Amino acid sequence: DESGVHEVYVMSDPDLRTKRQVSEGGVSELRWSRSGDEIFYRSDDLMMMAAPFVTAPQLEIGAGRALFEDVYARDPFKNGSYGIGPDGRFLMGRPVAEPSIETLHVIQGFREELQRMVSAQQ
Repeated sequence: DESGVHEVYVMSDPDLRTKRQVSEGGVSELRWSRSGDEIFYRSDDLMMMAAPFVTAPQLEIGAGRALFEDVYARDPFKNGSYGIGPDGRFLMGRPVAEPSIETLHVIQGFREELQRMVSAQQ
């Protein structure tokens, strides 16, 4: 988010001297293709996008292209709410009428708590 908007960049490894911007207009939920020659991402303007690239003999990135309109459920934390199957198909959920996360419970020492609860029931 160097520009204030989340974008996709590809950098050379290990020196990190070569850096190229892949996307424009904001993105989330990045995934590499199984073949490793494309990056998939969700654009902020509700499109599922793909950008092809090659790394040798030099880094070349193709223009991002829209694959389809993105009307599927999105992860509110923008980490990933879709997957790519072995056959290259996208696995995506349908949106719910009113998505909400009301409460998130974090349980530390879950195993001990579970043992305590089981012992109390016996």
